[in-house]
Amino acid sequence: MGHILTSRLNLSDRKLLYLLAGMDTVISYRDITEIVYKLKQRGVTFPYKFSEHKGSIHSRELDKALKKLVQLGYLKEIYLPGYRDYGLLYIRAYMITEKVKKILENPKFSTKDRKKIDKFIKKLKAEILERAR
Repeated sequence: MGHILTSRLNLSDRKLLYLLAGMDTVISYRDITEIVYKLKQRGVTFPYKFSEHKGSIHSRELDKALKKLVQLGYLKEIYLPGYRDYGLLYIRAYMITEKVKKILENPKFSTKDRKKIDKFIKKLKAEILERAR
């Protein structure tokens, strides 16, 4: 049975947009998958199932959610040059659109999950800055 695209955002869509807005950068599909996977391990409620394949984490449900958010105009899908050493010609990545600002005004999901996402983003950004030194 095919996936029916609905124009309404569910709680998981809102959390995903909140997370991506908090990252405040273009972010690869692989990084999104790893971040959502780690957040789910830390107790943030996401309905996505994950599987591991050749050392990478994948989620069909997360992939569908990202495609839905692109179709609804909340995300823009872009392709970045890949790592030729690994045979990747391009990397799929996402960036938020102006439409997300309205969602951020009233995220409509639990404060508990919001705090966990905020804490994770803060820690991740600090790690990135530290590596850049």
